[in-house]
Amino acid sequence: MRKIDIALGVVGAAFSLAGLVYVVPHWIVSLGYIGIGMSPSFFPNFTLTLTLGLSVLLVVSSLAGREKSEHVRIFNQGEGVRFILSLALFLGSLLWLYLLGFIITGILFTAAAMVLLGARRPVPIALISLLAPLILWSVFSLLLNMTLPQGLLFS
Repeated sequence: MRKIDIALGVVGAAFSLAGLVYVVPHWIVSLGYIGIGMSPSFFPNFTLTLTLGLSVLLVVSSLAGREKSEHVRIFNQGEGVRFILSLALFLGSLLWLYLLGFIITGILFTAAAMVLLGARRPVPIALISLLAPLILWSVFSLLLNMTLPQGLLFS
């Protein structure tokens, strides 16, 4: 476990440093500050700095830990099947997004994901499946003036 943590921490730190030193300065065009007082590079810099800090913390805590390395099972029995089904659901939702648009795909995906993750009561599944995509659509379309996919069937 300790070796994996150290390796992941080093890879995360290298990824973050590459982003901070090369990707953000060379690939994100900064035209000054946008309407809310932040430059376009603010969020990439913020997330890469946060990732760098957490990666360094993971390496330091792994090196400082005294626990013995033990074999860790990634999937318990039956969880591998759930993982494959979740992956298939996600990839299928990309196709649905292209065909049906954001709102209908969001409703179907949220309901299917909730059932796959163990939700069984129909009222919370229905409410969350309907409200979550509609709230997200409202935020992006009405507040942020961003268009979300309408789908081939509705365009």
